[in-house]
Amino acid sequence: MSFADRFVLSSDQFTPSSPGQTFGDYRLVIDFAGGPYGFDGLSATQVDRIRTRFQDLCHDDASQQAEVNTLLYRAPNRSFPDFDLNGWEYTLNFEYKNTSVGIAGLKFFAYFDLCRNNQSYLWTSTEDDEYFTGVFENYFRVVVAYRLLACGGVLLHSAGVIDKGSAYLFFGPSNAGKTTVSRLSQSSGRSVLSDDINALLAGPAQGVVAEKMPFAGELGQTATPSGAYPVRGLFRLHQGPHNAVRDMRPSESIAALVACAPYVNADPARQDRLFENLEHLSAIAPVRHLTFSLDQPFWPMFASED
Repeated sequence: MSFADRFVLSSDQFTPSSPGQTFGDYRLVIDFAGGPYGFDGLSATQVDRIRTRFQDLCHDDASQQAEVNTLLYRAPNRSFPDFDLNGWEYTLNFEYKNTSVGIAGLKFFAYFDLCRNNQSYLWTSTEDDEYFTGVFENYFRVVVAYRLLACGGVLLHSAGVIDKGSAYLFFGPSNAGKTTVSRLSQSSGRSVLSDDINALLAGPAQGVVAEKMPFAGELGQTATPSGAYPVRGLFRLHQGPHNAVRDMRPSESIAALVACAPYVNADPARQDRLFENLEHLSAIAPVRHLTFSLDQPFWPMFASED
């Protein structure tokens, strides 16, 4: 059985050596943390949809060099089985190898060559229907996660909040309270990068920075400007009756961060690099537990650290 059997009828048809026909001749470059990211083989319709979704992150200079390039190819709709999506929890399927990653999802298949100049191939049957934007974003998140890992950073499931020009990242699994902390922070006059996922990278002068991602959770895209914000702290979220902050042991910190580094944390060929990145970042930016209560404002606890 192929790893992709859940999503494609036959993965043998998707090969970089014989990829098939592109959708068109258009190229688009999207630039943010870890980028620029280039996409070739697009149709005019796909370009319009991507521009609508990613707006000012899209570059008009199509000749700009990219750190990761993706070629889009047209696949017949019959290549992908239909699903009853009622009550279905959607998760991508992966094939991890030392030099590449295979990705399969709803209406798409992708092959990411991690050695050949970060060249990636995306096959889909979608162009001008309800699926294309979702296909593109689901695939794009994986590419960004691998690119940030190669840059010494990590894509982190977290709420990123800006206070006095610095970033605080609140991380944890689903239902830990990321969106709740984001809303509480907004109501107290602070701005939010994302309530779902943020980039964590080594910054200048031996610091750590957080960068806004064009991927959002329940809050949607916020008005906080893109850019690199110095990180003041990383906090593993817990909900409880009283606000409290407590330290984490280094090993505990790494384990908690690994659990919130999507896609790459399940890749055995990239685990050493992930641990190395997180050990470096957490040695610079403190990692602690934060228990917060809905009835008590928690930001005053950080005032004494200023």
